[in-house]
Amino acid sequence: RPVERAVPAVLGSLPADLENPDRLDLARWIVGPDNPLTARVIVNRFWQQLFGRGLVESVEDFGYQSAWPSHPELLDHLSIEFRDGGWDVRALLRRIMNSATYRESARIRPDVSEADPGNELLAHFPRQRLEAEQIRDQAL
Repeated sequence: RPVERAVPAVLGSLPADLENPDRLDLARWIVGPDNPLTARVIVNRFWQQLFGRGLVESVEDFGYQSAWPSHPELLDHLSIEFRDGGWDVRALLRRIMNSATYRESARIRPDVSEADPGNELLAHFPRQRLEAEQIRDQAL
């Protein structure tokens, strides 16, 4: 039996006005305003690279069974700006790195550590170790 051209059902449904959706329609839907998931996943991965932990802690499992975002409004705001800004990675990274949260000291204050031992409120910049590849890149 021949396989007909269609979008896999597991990926959701495309707009009903498309008669024979193809890969280009799927690509437009993935990055379109009706699908916020793509921008959220990208923003969360960049956040994890910079802070050592994503806004959604389960970076590899971003769906119904994943952890809830620690800061959902921030994730939505950054995602919408990223998508509406033309998927500009440089602008996204500049926005995050110029934030007061990114510029926090890594020094742990005792008064804050008692109230937020897991640093979910990002009162201090999380200490993190560089991976071997990052150390090599820095040395080069």
